[in-house]
Amino acid sequence: MEARVAFRPLTPPPVLAIRQAIDGAESVMLQLPQVEIPIRHDFADGLYGREILIPAGTCLTGKVHRHADLNFVLYGEIEVLTERGDFKRVTGPCWFPGKAGAKQIGRAITDTLWITVHATCNRDLETLEDEILVPSPWSPHNFATGKLKAHLDYECVVAELGMTEEQVQAQVTCEEDRVDVDLQGLEVRPSGIHGLGVFTLCPRSAGEVLGPARLGILRTQLGRFTNHDPCPNAEMAEAPEGICLRTLREIPPGAEITVNYRQSIAVARRLA
Repeated sequence: MEARVAFRPLTPPPVLAIRQAIDGAESVMLQLPQVEIPIRHDFADGLYGREILIPAGTCLTGKVHRHADLNFVLYGEIEVLTERGDFKRVTGPCWFPGKAGAKQIGRAITDTLWITVHATCNRDLETLEDEILVPSPWSPHNFATGKLKAHLDYECVVAELGMTEEQVQAQVTCEEDRVDVDLQGLEVRPSGIHGLGVFTLCPRSAGEVLGPARLGILRTQLGRFTNHDPCPNAEMAEAPEGICLRTLREIPPGAEITVNYRQSIAVARRLA
């Protein structure tokens, strides 16, 4: 007798859908002719200022910041689409706080001078960007390297959560909420993405339920070891017993099963 797990269809929450749309737009925009936007740097005690002049008519995406900051628009007018789906027209002079982990896309209506101010004592430009910014997984170099692309987008997720990597790992490696189940054609083994991953031993069809990822408050191997990818081949879905892992498309034998942690977190929060 074949075992089947029932699940309720899950519509991606607006924030997730908009973030995916912004990421998709960025990947396309990076393949088009680029506009050079010089960056001016300045420092004060414990502060770093980053100034850009955006030419009128330029469409651009913002970088993901690891920490909250302050934004100053000295002059100009720009339309901005936020992750919450708000279409805002920002007109200088004005200032406002920036959120860690946020991703935005905009179009300059007129020449716009934009400054961000970050709290840091680091004045070394070679290491400063890595400290305050998460590199884009969609740049031409990173996009061509699947492992690096997944890792960089994972850093974006950590920044969006407002957590450190140490805090995330403390939760992930906790053994108190673990339970092992029969993996049924899956195995956990070393991953090229990160640490251990979940791999299928046989072909999988689209929409197939691979097994439980969470049983009540307990995480199974599928909830613990499934790695992140911005373009995953599986997703988490609500099930009567908790959360199950479900394929998004056909997957060949030997492939690693991946999910987008943003979607996984959204499902877990709905059931909390």
